Amino acid sequence: MNPKGMWGAGIWRTSVETNLPMVFSIVLVMIWPPQAVVQIGWYFVFFLAIFIWQVIWPAYRLRRKAGTIWVRIRYWFWFLSLLSLSQIILNEVLEWLFFQEMMGNSYPELYEYFMEDQGGMSKVFAYLISFFILFLLIAGNRLVFWSWFRFLQWTRRKLVRQFTLSHIMMLVLLFWLCAVVWMVYQVTWGMPKNLSGVNQAKEAATWTSPLLQSGTSEKDLQRWVNQLKEAQGPFPFWYFDNVTKERHWRLYDRKGDRVVGDPPRAAGREEKLVRKSLQGGVARSENLNASTHLAVAPVWDDQYRVVGVVVLEKQIEPVLQISSMIMIFILFLAVSFGGVFLFLIVAMLIASFFAYLRARVLTRRFEKVRVASSEWSKGRLNHRIATDWPDELGTMSDQLNQVAASLQEATWKLEKEKEQVETLLRQKKKFMADVSHELRTPVAILKGCLEVGEMKGELGNQDLFRRELDRLQQMIDELFMLATKDEQDENEPFLRELLHPDGLLQEVFETFQPIAWREKKISLELSLLESDRQIIADPVRLRQILHNLLRNALRHTPEGGLVSLSAEEDQDRVLLIVADTGSGMCEEEVAHVFQRYYRGRVTSGVYEGAGIGLALVKEWSERMGAEVSVQSEEGEGTQVILSFAVTDGEGSD
Repeated sequence: MNPKGMWGAGIWRTSVETNLPMVFSIVLVMIWPPQAVVQIGWYFVFFLAIFIWQVIWPAYRLRRKAGTIWVRIRYWFWFLSLLSLSQIILNEVLEWLFFQEMMGNSYPELYEYFMEDQGGMSKVFAYLISFFILFLLIAGNRLVFWSWFRFLQWTRRKLVRQFTLSHIMMLVLLFWLCAVVWMVYQVTWGMPKNLSGVNQAKEAATWTSPLLQSGTSEKDLQRWVNQLKEAQGPFPFWYFDNVTKERHWRLYDRKGDRVVGDPPRAAGREEKLVRKSLQGGVARSENLNASTHLAVAPVWDDQYRVVGVVVLEKQIEPVLQISSMIMIFILFLAVSFGGVFLFLIVAMLIASFFAYLRARVLTRRFEKVRVASSEWSKGRLNHRIATDWPDELGTMSDQLNQVAASLQEATWKLEKEKEQVETLLRQKKKFMADVSHELRTPVAILKGCLEVGEMKGELGNQDLFRRELDRLQQMIDELFMLATKDEQDENEPFLRELLHPDGLLQEVFETFQPIAWREKKISLELSLLESDRQIIADPVRLRQILHNLLRNALRHTPEGGLVSLSAEEDQDRVLLIVADTGSGMCEEEVAHVFQRYYRGRVTSGVYEGAGIGLALVKEWSERMGAEVSVQSEEGEGTQVILSFAVTDGEGSD
């Protein structure tokens, strides 16, 4: 992935973006024409910065062209042709506007100096040379950006490299800021002070103070001034301090009268400047014209009183003023880029070790997150991230641990549900196989009896027919119940009505009592509540529950046994109990009795029923707010207890 904007624009857009600063400079020159030599110098610095932009931005911005080498050569040819044509037009406009109209009229000496360099070659040849250099610089910068992009790709592979690079880049940025501050200081303060002669005047004033305090004669003062003219003056910071055309020194006393020195060229302006320096005690400077500078500095005695003023009038070539600003800018670039290169070497040696140690602390924590994510992707959700730091990464690690714990719990639940579903599927498959086998038996018996009756010409044994048909009816009823149950909406609302259980128990008892005796000679007993306590239930569903429980009890009770249906009070609850004297169940069977498709063993050793009745009993009871439980011992019978809460309110749907 490229840095934002890198190699992302076409020919036209790149050309427009490259020439925008040049257009801006033309507009700036028209709106704000230079009024002094220093402003002209600033414009030259600005034009040099624009040239740097023109060789850097296309190398960064122009989109890469896919294809053969000839396709890419044509692509670059059209771009460079368009860029060259646009820059020729803009340079001609700028040359006419800036050089001819402004410099030619305001500063003819400067104009002649700059025009002398172009007299030796034709303009066409000069453009060819300049644009050839421009194209080489663009190609070189393109290679630099490509190398930098590859370096960034290398650093992105490891966090420790990114953190180390970030620390080094902070040091480089600090170096650049120092260089910028130094350049701004020199251009706005240091260079003007040296050009105007303020620094020289201030140092001469310190030398003059003993002369004025000791009452030195005018002749000796004049000799001292002549020595200043012949001497180089204070130590120059810039080379052009030694190449001034003229230097005139004058000395004024505390009253503002000239003591020694040549008469000033601009007496009024110099007198005004001297008066300000005497009153304020501050060194000052003023430009008399493009090449003449006037500097004044106060002379202090031992009591810190102003006793005079030193005046320096110096003339310097305007081209040297402009050259000084350009030289400062070039020196800034040299210090910045060259210094950056050297600084990087030193920074890499000094800062890399400490940056690596600091970055390693962070990357090790990220490494723990990576290891944890790898473990989680392999299904090891019990792995946790050690969180020792309360920062953002530590908070994120805690949240990831919580996510992993939630996933682990959800996975465990899914696995349990999966096991339950698999168990249900196995039980259902076994149930279907058993029912299919059981359905063959009554069908075969009935078919055989019919064949025998047809052969003898009579149909006897009505009890056999009735028994086998009841058996078929029971199996079909349970299969139908199973099929319809799977299609019912689990959110289907139950009726919640106040009812007294005795009436319902009496109805169920009267329904099953003759069936129990006729089919298996089983006695059915009824024990009513005999109180006015009421429960909230759905009468239809409660009737089906009691039917299922009684059918199940009759199925598991041998002939001559006893099945009881009773209602009892237990503090604030009403218990409905169905008990039998059948074979009972062991603890393992009791634990699974409410599971779907689980079929208990009857006295004959044959599994009967669909295995859905007790599962529906539990589900419907809980939806009505009741509790269901089973108490059974093997060989001692079984009782199923429905526990309802007693209420005095009115039920609702």
